[in-house]
Amino acid sequence: KQFIVMTFALALSCLAILMLVVLLIPKMNNLSNARKSFYAKDYKDTFVSMYGKKLSDSDKLLYERAKILVLLDRKYESYETYKAMGMRMQALDALLKGVSKYMQLKPDAEIYDISNELDIIYAKIKNELMNEFGVSEDEALDIITYKQVKAFSGADEALYKPEDSYDSDNSENVEE
Repeated sequence: KQFIVMTFALALSCLAILMLVVLLIPKMNNLSNARKSFYAKDYKDTFVSMYGKKLSDSDKLLYERAKILVLLDRKYESYETYKAMGMRMQALDALLKGVSKYMQLKPDAEIYDISNELDIIYAKIKNELMNEFGVSEDEALDIITYKQVKAFSGADEALYKPEDSYDSDNSENVEE
């Protein structure tokens, strides 16, 4: 009887060790790969690999850096997608949203010491605006400001004319 108890205890110990290995090693390997991706400038992979995970302070820093860079790069990727589909106006809008997003993310980039990386992505956006549409950075900022004023004035008008139905063509999503 004592032999059976000892065998059971040994088997249970082996199972516990095996479970630790199975549960911990993939997580450590995944985070290690995410760190390597960040330093290889694959910010999207870093962000996706770390999203929703319990992270150490240094990994949280990498995650926040990657998130900031991915948020701007998504605008450029949207532009490329629309351009490939021949949707010129949507491509322009994606670039304009990229300019707006850059202005929004710039202070955070300075805090997280990734201004240079953010500027590299932004340079691609500015180059495409100028080369494809002949729009300078200042003109893009003017367009964005105009769209925000137009969106505000449309919302303001809706407040003063509640009997009118909301015209969705007048709304602009300035948050994206």
